[in-house]
Amino acid sequence: MLFGPMIMGQTICSYRDSGYFYYPYFQWIDSIWASGEVPLWNPFCDFGYPLVGDASSSIFYPGKAIFLFRSLEYSARYGLYLGIHVLIAATGTYWLGRILGADKSGATLGAIGYAFGGSYLFQVTNVIFLVSGAWLPFVWICLWKMMGGNQPLVWTIGASLSTAMMILGGDPQMAYHVGLIGLALLFAESARIPMSDTTNHPRLRFFAGRMGWLIAWVVGTTMLACIQLLPTYQWSQMSERAYQDEAGNVYGLIFSDLKNGNAKMASSLFESPVGVDGHRYQFSQPPWSIVEWIWPNVS
Repeated sequence: MLFGPMIMGQTICSYRDSGYFYYPYFQWIDSIWASGEVPLWNPFCDFGYPLVGDASSSIFYPGKAIFLFRSLEYSARYGLYLGIHVLIAATGTYWLGRILGADKSGATLGAIGYAFGGSYLFQVTNVIFLVSGAWLPFVWICLWKMMGGNQPLVWTIGASLSTAMMILGGDPQMAYHVGLIGLALLFAESARIPMSDTTNHPRLRFFAGRMGWLIAWVVGTTMLACIQLLPTYQWSQMSERAYQDEAGNVYGLIFSDLKNGNAKMASSLFESPVGVDGHRYQFSQPPWSIVEWIWPNVS
């Protein structure tokens, strides 16, 4: 019922970014595929740029296979694309609830609350976040099982696949955030292990073992999503954000010196930047965001 009118061609979900950007963007990309070519270049923006360098294009995301059913109108395929990801989100949340001990009613309520709650469902207006949010419960499941110690290889592969779907779907920053979740979960689970056995050091052994699987998760995700990660990183280095005269954090201070050979004053960390780099200061900065001078995006 939610996406039915769109699938039936009666209406189009076109609020905000969905209408201004994603709907026509995906339609243009689909037309390139339909012509028998691989959409690698966008000539309509900034005098042209490599399409795969834009993560939001998600041209190699497997979920885009729904657009191959060209017997349907494009609006119907776009509606199916949105609806399927809401279904994926609900399925993953239900499974996660069952793993955490909820009965069927509780898991169903959790699935409805997440997939059809405002925070997630509103992302139909920003499709790449809808996609990454759909895979988030599956990453949680795999991380939880990985920490449990049963078949860690299987769950590491599952976590890599789910996280790669986030990146290929257009939201590499969510992959960074689930990496933080994985680290937090590792520390939390390690803290639960008693330290009574000082001979075998069970807490240290657990931490080292699970850290190895987390590293394998990162490597596996990188390998699966490298077709999107590498061009995106390379193109991001051409952005004016990469060439600022002021440092927004310690990394910007250090790596700009290494890259450009221009010494930056440490005082620029405490000054109000101008231009593109100053846009973030147009929004309220909570006190805890000060730590992002050292660890960007951690909050």
